Amino acid sequence: MEPSQMSFLFFLMYSAAAGGLLALLESTPGCAQEFKIKGGTQQLSKCLAERVGWKNVRLGSAVTTIWQDAEWARVTTNNDTFLCRAVIVTCPPHLAAKIQYQPPLPSMREFLTQNMPVGHMMKFIITYQTAFWKEKGFSGEIVTGSSSECPFCITYDATSPRGNPALVGFFAGHLASHWSEKEAGERREAVVSSLVKYLGPEAAVYIHYEEKDWAKEEYSGGCPVNVMAPGFLTYYHPSLRKPCGRIHWAGTETATQWCGYMSGAVQSGQRAALEVLAEVCHVVLT
Repeated sequence: MEPSQMSFLFFLMYSAAAGGLLALLESTPGCAQEFKIKGGTQQLSKCLAERVGWKNVRLGSAVTTIWQDAEWARVTTNNDTFLCRAVIVTCPPHLAAKIQYQPPLPSMREFLTQNMPVGHMMKFIITYQTAFWKEKGFSGEIVTGSSSECPFCITYDATSPRGNPALVGFFAGHLASHWSEKEAGERREAVVSSLVKYLGPEAAVYIHYEEKDWAKEEYSGGCPVNVMAPGFLTYYHPSLRKPCGRIHWAGTETATQWCGYMSGAVQSGQRAALEVLAEVCHVVLT
């Protein structure tokens, strides 16, 4: 996402939700890039599915329509129909906008989903035999303006707790779109060449390079988070979390802490669950 596409007030809110701008940029304790999960973050989803029971999880069932009246809600997917008392929609706003709602959502909510574009970001991780940058007195953190020669805007030291050396970095904004059109080998060569420029010739001798373009994932459509356009937040932001009848909204975009991160997604899920308990079961918890 380019600065011109984002509300400055949203940027301040987003930074504050993480505890400050430095927390977004650092990989030190308490900051955004602190943790990695051995075996991958997909394990979190699998553990949750096991907790609720796989029989209660429907995979490959995209929601197409949500209907509601004063007492019930009906969710239609490409395979099934479910009748329930409340619905929690957790997908990001630009994907929630693809669902048909009957009756239509309030105009404030509709307009909000149309004005929260998602960024374009690609992520890469490159592993090495040794953490040569540390040996040279570097942190491994590089912040650049990005260019047609240097594809990434930031890198971090991603060395594992067991000491397996790695760097992780991101392509972002218009340049992510530019580089996504290139061949994978060309992107890899550009990354390595830029790392050599900043860290020295040792960067050219790597073990493995892996990358991910989240814009090419059907049910992500971009990364890392939806943002609000300039001049938009003050008037429309309250609609981001406000329930629409029996429909409640969660997902990391709705979080008040660590918005845009998995921690924010968890917080938003807890908040939406409490809303539903209060509405359906008349149970008020804090």
